[in-house]
Parts: sequence; structure tokens; C-alpha cells
Amino acid sequence: DDADADSAVAGSIPVPDPTLFSADELHGDCSQGARTRALDAFAAGAVRVLVATDVASRGLDLPDVGHVVNFDLPTDSRDFDAYVHRIGRTARAGKGGTSTSFYVPGFGGNGNGPIWRAMMETMTETGQAIPEWFAGSPDASGPPP
Repeated sequence: DDADADSAVAGSIPVPDPTLFSADELHGDCSQGARTRALDAFAAGAVRVLVATDVASRGLDLPDVGHVVNFDLPTDSRDFDAYVHRIGRTARAGKGGTSTSFYVPGFGGNGNGPIWRAMMETMTETGQAIPEWFAGSPDASGPPP
């Protein structure tokens, strides 16, 4: 749920040495001013890491995003569109980009099995390398009876 995602983002930015890299957060609990400051700093390169919920997946013009990390994939195929918009933050205007996703096998709890087929189709259609562990996943057979 969005409140859980907001609190997870707010607590996920340990920056032990701010001279190594800078980070900021963007989520539904941020004020509009905080959102604007975080986005402006990220777009200007003053902040190199932006940890965000799906509030950042649509409607933002961030042309130089080179890498998106999906810590929490959808667990329902009806929410797969959100994943597509997240990874769409990279490769804008013909530029390359990388998406790394933490996939949890299985169909219960936080398992991402319900989106396995959609992920496989997306990776195949876009010519991405498909990891052996993913291609051979038991999730390919669908949920257990």
C-alpha cells in the first residue's frame, strides 16, 4: 500500500558518508516544496540517488536517468503497468538505460509470480537478456493448484 511504500522510502536512505554520493527521497508524504527541491536537485545532478515511490513513475521529465532499481515489484498482474512506467524513467529520447529489479519468486505474500508472464513478454519484446534463473522459474507454470 502507498503508506507502507512512503514509510519504507523515508527510512531507506542511510548515507554514511555524504561526500561519496548524495541522496534524497520522493514519496506521497513529502510536501510539494520538498518534492520540487528533490526533483530539481536530482535533475541538476546535485543529488545522484533519488529513492522514490510510484509518485515518480509518471509525468516527470528526467532525461538523464541511467539506472532504475525496483526494490518492490508489483505482486498483482493488474499493477504491471506501474513497473513499465518505473523502468521507463531510463532510455529517454533514444538514450540507453538499465533497470535492476528485485524479483521474489512465488505466488503468496510478497511473491512476484503473478507478474512473471508479463515480465517475460516485456523482456522478450524489448530484446533484453533473460537470466537463466528467471526463464527456468517455477513461476512460469503459474500458481500452484
